[in-house]
Amino acid sequence: MRSLVVLLGVLGLDVGRTPRWEERRPQMERRADAVLPRFPEGTRFYSNTDWKGDRPDFYEQGARGLDPFSHYGWDAGLIMVNDEEVAVIWNFLSI
Repeated sequence: MRSLVVLLGVLGLDVGRTPRWEERRPQMERRADAVLPRFPEGTRFYSNTDWKGDRPDFYEQGARGLDPFSHYGWDAGLIMVNDEEVAVIWNFLSI
């Protein structure tokens, strides 16, 4: 899920189009890693993004498509739910 959390933080949902991606990647991954430990095994993840495979690497494949919830054509997000809390990470600026 870390690569999806990071992907939601880049313009266009495409790390390949992100200026200075390799330079920015470690900081963005640290930010994702600050949130994700709160959602251990057993957490349910929901996203409106489409991907291929069981454990996708969004740096390699990006978001293959999505089903927007708003009037924005490319709003993309992730909802994480466990017995303790719920988190919503969303990007409305991906166009």
